[in-house]
Amino acid sequence: MITAQRGEDKEFDWIAADFSDPHTPERLVEEVISRTGQLDVLVNNAGMMMEAGMRR
Repeated sequence: MITAQRGEDKEFDWIAADFSDPHTPERLVEEVISRTGQLDVLVNNAGMMMEAGMRR
């Protein structure tokens, strides 16, 4: 499994991705194929995380 995200992922193989760049999806597909030889499954899943400090 390879993930595409802004920052490092210590659990999975990952590719740095800036989705505000319209060329990013094509670059990611090319990178996955380059690393693995093929692309079997693509899951398009977007999310946003909002971090907040603890209140006491």
